Amino acid sequence: MLDQLLNLAVEHDPEKAARLLDDAGVTDQNGDGWRQLPSGEPLEIWIQINAGSPFTETAELMKEDWRAIGLDARVDAMPGVQLGQIFLGGTFDIRVFGGGAPGSADLLSFPVFLTSFGPSGRWAPLYGAWMSLEGTPREGVDADKPPQDRQPPWDEPALDDPAYRMWQLHKLARREPDRQKRDELVYEILQIHVDEGPF
Repeated sequence: MLDQLLNLAVEHDPEKAARLLDDAGVTDQNGDGWRQLPSGEPLEIWIQINAGSPFTETAELMKEDWRAIGLDARVDAMPGVQLGQIFLGGTFDIRVFGGGAPGSADLLSFPVFLTSFGPSGRWAPLYGAWMSLEGTPREGVDADKPPQDRQPPWDEPALDDPAYRMWQLHKLARREPDRQKRDELVYEILQIHVDEGPF
C-alpha cells in the first residue's frame, strides 16, 4: 500500500490531462488560448505558496505545465501568516506546503496527513474546522450562514464524502484498544486515499 500512496497521481501525461478537461467541458470557448468553465466563465487557478519557500520552483513548474494545456495558472507567493489565513478561511485554489507527511509518526496522534483535522490539516480546511468543533460548545454554531461567514469558517462534509468517512474511521481507530484492529482501521483510511484521492 505504501508504494500505491507514494506513486499516487504522479503520472505526467499532458495529453491525457487535456482530454480529461475537454471531457469535463473545460475548453477554450472564446479563442483566447485559455480554457473556460463549461458555463463560459473564466477559469484562473492560483497556486499559493509561502514566500521564500524552497518549493517556489516546484509551483512555477506546475504553473508552466498547466499553462501548456490551456489552464490560466498563476503563482502567488505571500507571507506565511497571510497564507495561513487564506487556507483556514477556505479561500484558496491550491496551496503548496513545504515538506511532507512524517514517515514514522503515529498517524492517529498526528492525523493531519490522514484526515483533514483542525487548523493543522493539510487539505479540506473547512471540513477540518468542522471536525475540530465536534463535541465542543461551538459545534453547529452559525450553521445558518455560508461556510466562509461562520466563526471559525467551517463546512460539514456529506455522509458519503471521503473526508467524512475517513474522519469516522479515525474516531473509531482512536478508541480501539486492540492494536491489530486499530491498524486495520488506519489501513482502511489509507485505502480511501489510494482509491479516491489524492487529497
